Amino acid sequence: MNYIDYEGGYMIDILKKSLLFKGMKSEDIEDYLNFAKASVKNFKRGESIFMAGDYAKELYILLSGEVNVENITQSGKKTIVNVFDKPGTVFAEVYLFVDEPLHHYASATKDTSLLIIKKDFIVNQEDNYKMIINNIISILANKAYYLNKKLMICTAKSIRNKIINYLLINDEGDFIKMPFTKTAFAEFLSVPRPSLSRELSQMKVEGLIEERDNKIYFSRTKLEDLL
Repeated sequence: MNYIDYEGGYMIDILKKSLLFKGMKSEDIEDYLNFAKASVKNFKRGESIFMAGDYAKELYILLSGEVNVENITQSGKKTIVNVFDKPGTVFAEVYLFVDEPLHHYASATKDTSLLIIKKDFIVNQEDNYKMIINNIISILANKAYYLNKKLMICTAKSIRNKIINYLLINDEGDFIKMPFTKTAFAEFLSVPRPSLSRELSQMKVEGLIEERDNKIYFSRTKLEDLL
């Protein structure tokens, strides 16, 4: 791990956009990081960040790169739980507050840089940093909302309905920008990749979707009528 260098302020600019530091001034963020003895760790592509069965001792904030959080069954089947690629994203925070081991695996899918804060400096706060706890509560609420959305997607009765639910929930204005490869998308939906490809192809033939420039375009009204 490396000590934090604030020269140039690039890290503080990222952290000011993070939900963990919402409403905090740059100098207050720096003060907190020094108080918490926060550190930066770099991970190579494919390198493990944490393993299922570990107990969470740290909170992670993405500075650059990309992280996949996956569930891997005993038979080796992978399901993508989440993909983090937005700088400032906080993860592993839930397990800091429960006496349970991590249920998932996390690994870097690109060369990745993480800011790491030890559990004691999140759970046990001084009065000066109570805003951190308030922001953690907001993060946990957002995480619960995300998991509810994923439940809606993955419990749909057919592959087509899973695709439709995903598109409607993540609608950016009758299109979505795909954050996944087709293989990763299939893992996220918990469906075989060939079956996903066939269904997407059939939906294109039927004029329900159009794929171009790593985006999927669709008519929200048409898709809603199919549910």
